[in-house]
Amino acid sequence: MAGGRATVIVMDKMMKVRKYSCHKLLLLYLLCGWGLSLPAQQDWTWTFGDSVVMHFPGGGAPVVSFTERSTYNLESSSCISDGNGILKYHVSENWIYRRDNSIVPGGLQLYLTEITNGTQIIPVWGDTTNYLVIFLSVRCTGTPQYCPWLAEIKGAAGQDQIVAFRNLGQYHPTNDLVEKVAAVRDASGTGWWVICHGRDDNNFVKFKVNGNQVSPLSLQSIGSVHEMVGFNPYSMLGEMCFSPQGDRLLAVSTTGVVDVFDFDRCTGQLSNWIPMGTPAPNDPGPNQFYGCSFSPDGTKVYAAEIDNDMNGNRLFQWDLTAPDIPASQTLIFTAPDSVIIGQHQLGPDRKIYITQLYNDILDSNDVNNLYLGVINDPNVAGLACNFVYQQVYL
Repeated sequence: MAGGRATVIVMDKMMKVRKYSCHKLLLLYLLCGWGLSLPAQQDWTWTFGDSVVMHFPGGGAPVVSFTERSTYNLESSSCISDGNGILKYHVSENWIYRRDNSIVPGGLQLYLTEITNGTQIIPVWGDTTNYLVIFLSVRCTGTPQYCPWLAEIKGAAGQDQIVAFRNLGQYHPTNDLVEKVAAVRDASGTGWWVICHGRDDNNFVKFKVNGNQVSPLSLQSIGSVHEMVGFNPYSMLGEMCFSPQGDRLLAVSTTGVVDVFDFDRCTGQLSNWIPMGTPAPNDPGPNQFYGCSFSPDGTKVYAAEIDNDMNGNRLFQWDLTAPDIPASQTLIFTAPDSVIIGQHQLGPDRKIYITQLYNDILDSNDVNNLYLGVINDPNVAGLACNFVYQQVYL
């Protein structure tokens, strides 16, 4: 669909999240993809960081493969399939891999460890052998902790290599970036807008990609400040994603941010800020949002808590067609004790897949950690969206 969104999956399993590192947990997460116009087949295969591969044959119901394996990695990752739905590349915390798990030659270590929403693979328009990997990395000089990088893959299968590996420019001499990167097709359908967010400010950091050429960074100040609130230091964590139509952007954080904006794919400008979150001054505590998603029709927003130990982590929905959008917040699900609700991903079957982890179970192979939850009818308001806990067995 012109200007629409086909999600290229970015899923991972991390050995430890910064805030849970003392538990040495094995967590399974998905990272939100990007809004774009691509053949749907390019999101028909998903990879997980603990080596699981899942297919959506014909764009339908998912099938977990017990014979294929992707590489094991911790946290930030992404993948993309070819026009036939066959996995082509996947990115782990440190390297870019081919389908057979061999490392694409010519690249440097990425250093994506412990980045929530940190990488996107962008196909170059009109070239089936050229891909750009945009990622946030600690591979920086100077003060910033995270800065955007680009790796360019070129060549036919088996002869491909990374032909460029470059820093796209530091953001600010005192501020680094939070753990968010999202990309969307521009209005022409041939280029891309890539958006990150600054830390301790309300600056969106943007650049334009045409072919393999990248514009200088630009800033737009709008929305909530992504900064520490009270005794909650985790302002860097949380997802950001575009709507399937590419006309809205959603950003959440573990300090209580749930922001929606209109997005102009001609100019790259954000507008019409709608704040829907509640400040989360305490860790642990309520309103620490981590995973988020749009419904397929772009009318509903979902966000889930990650560390509400007092009342159980919760999944919420907001209706963007309601007269009072913040007041439309509806509780969809409250997780059992010690369950963390992780990141979200909209599938080619128009369902939203959500990861979950039993916080107090140290064995990653425990049956409680081997499922995805699913919002089966995400366009529908309220509980009729039909969220099923532990629906897909991995």
